Amino acid sequence: MKYSQLDPCPALEPYIERYYLLEEEKYLFSEIEINCRSNCYTALVLNFGDNYRTKYENFEIEMTKTMLSGLSTLPYSLFIKGKVCQFGVVFKGAATDYFFKNCHVAQLVNKRVDLEKCIGSEAEIIWNEVNEAIELAEKVEIIEGYLLQKLNANPVLDSLFYKAATMIYNKHGMITIETIINTLGVSDRHLRRVFKESLGISPKLFIRIKRFNYVHYMMTNDEKINWHEFIDEGGYYDQAHFIKDFIEFCGKAPSAQLLKSRLLTELWETEK
Repeated sequence: MKYSQLDPCPALEPYIERYYLLEEEKYLFSEIEINCRSNCYTALVLNFGDNYRTKYENFEIEMTKTMLSGLSTLPYSLFIKGKVCQFGVVFKGAATDYFFKNCHVAQLVNKRVDLEKCIGSEAEIIWNEVNEAIELAEKVEIIEGYLLQKLNANPVLDSLFYKAATMIYNKHGMITIETIINTLGVSDRHLRRVFKESLGISPKLFIRIKRFNYVHYMMTNDEKINWHEFIDEGGYYDQAHFIKDFIEFCGKAPSAQLLKSRLLTELWETEK
């Protein structure tokens, strides 16, 4: 399976983390399960292959042609089969609200919604145009043209939420609530209210997920794991604290999930 990605243009960099293309040349006759951990991003997903399943612990969603995916505070699994070709736009935090006004991120936590419900017939037009493009760069050019047109003439880059979320992203979650409220000059209560309204979750949970994903990334890309080093780097109090987050955001114990993550890294050929 091949996974390719590209960075956004400078004008969209404050809102978008990356674009990606996931594809498999061979037809998958047997279903493949891909385990995914909690994350701090929302995504626009255009599926040009067969429908596949997204399964959380207690419910399941079928992926169709166009989907808007909310933040994931729970681990989940993708079950892929048949023809695989998926293009995605990974947005930072609540950035999708700047482009799709009828579908708010705060209402999409651990959910997926058909893009057509947000933008009507435009969803089909976008799907067709991006589908016709062959290379990832061509697909990105098309979607960026659309997003730049939709971007609010006065984007709220100076909002409290944007400033706080940017601090968390830039520090990979290695930051305290106290540092944020002292830097921005706001109360803890006000910050929690802003995050709940904008993102649907608390700033503390957002920080925990972002921090965990950073530590998880380091661990899966280091052949010789020094548990104490990673726990200390991640700002965890002790090993038990780290394992608690690991199980909550990955759904498995560290050793089992790390093995799956490394196997997945070998499965996907990453280009940037």
